[in-house]
Amino acid sequence: MVFWISRHELSPAQTQAILDLHGDVQVERQALVFDQVDGLKSFIETVGKDDFVYAVAGAPHYLSAALSGCEFGFFLNPPGSAR
Repeated sequence: MVFWISRHELSPAQTQAILDLHGDVQVERQALVFDQVDGLKSFIETVGKDDFVYAVAGAPHYLSAALSGCEFGFFLNPPGSAR
């Protein structure tokens, strides 16, 4: 299982990238909002060892999770995509 933590649906390109990286997996979107800096870390710690998390979150959330040793992914927006 791959978890997509975002208010937005995955684009077709993002979905294909996940399939290319993880094989034929189920992707579940969860529109979570992290109120605490360790929210992403806490979520990652609840998923199964064979699961993977991609998240759209603020830098403090990424840093907290990464410094705690959590593995996760995120997608970079191409230049000019933000409005």
